[in-house]
Amino acid sequence: MGTAEDAAKDGAVLLSPTVDTVTYSDGGTEEVNGFDVPVPAIDTGFDLAIIGEKGIWYDHKVSVTNPEKKN
Repeated sequence: MGTAEDAAKDGAVLLSPTVDTVTYSDGGTEEVNGFDVPVPAIDTGFDLAIIGEKGIWYDHKVSVTNPEKKN
């Protein structure tokens, strides 16, 4: 959570990945890394830094709209 600058600082708190299984429309499945991102408010943008394959942090502005409860 936060900007790329925040994430690159010593002592930054980073989200650990979960291993999730994705099922595609053709029936194929794949294990992927997922992240449980805490959402501070619905319909409000927040900063989320994401690290790329080459170890570079990138800034993203994320918002969640129209969420659905998981059954």
